Amino acid sequence: MWARNIRLTLFFGQLISLTIAGYMEFLIAGYYNLNNKLYSTSGDDIGLVVAYFAVFLTCIFMPLSLVFLMFQRRRDLHRYYIFNILGELYSGFKTDTKFNLLYYILFGVRRVFYVYLVFNWEDSSWAQIMVLEYMNLLTIIYFGLLKPMSTLHKNRIELFNEFCIQIITLHMICYSDFVPGRFERDVMGWSMVFFITINAVYNMSSIFKL
Repeated sequence: MWARNIRLTLFFGQLISLTIAGYMEFLIAGYYNLNNKLYSTSGDDIGLVVAYFAVFLTCIFMPLSLVFLMFQRRRDLHRYYIFNILGELYSGFKTDTKFNLLYYILFGVRRVFYVYLVFNWEDSSWAQIMVLEYMNLLTIIYFGLLKPMSTLHKNRIELFNEFCIQIITLHMICYSDFVPGRFERDVMGWSMVFFITINAVYNMSSIFKL
């Protein structure tokens, strides 16, 4: 029985870890394949199976795991059994309040909106950019107010990343009809590369410090 429980908890823990790591890719694969179904080859059939599995992970398994997490009592989060199942959803986060555990809910909602915008609002680039900006701003407010990560260093990294994403997304306005000139777009392109480089260098330096 003990070995069976260990296998069960490790299975769910690894499945949650896999879903987090590939959430965006699973959403895109599921949405695209289910909206462009092909049945001509065996590879198409496999693609549909993968698409259904991706939708299950992102739209059913992950939300249910988060709901289960939110209903856990604070002291239960440190139990071996619970941590092995749901630990990936709150490892590295403060657990003194449920608001700190909302990170992966925000994580999932942002990616669902992003995929929806890409495939359904392709003729409204300005609307895509504005929705992305507001989602980025909401995330910055979340990290700025709650500081949900377990250490100050991790909170600073996440907040810096969100600021960079916000600034880089603002640059995308310059590639819409709002800025018709090629020279201006080239200049803003170099500015965009600069902020991407700064973000990459900062994160790499943080890794070496750890």
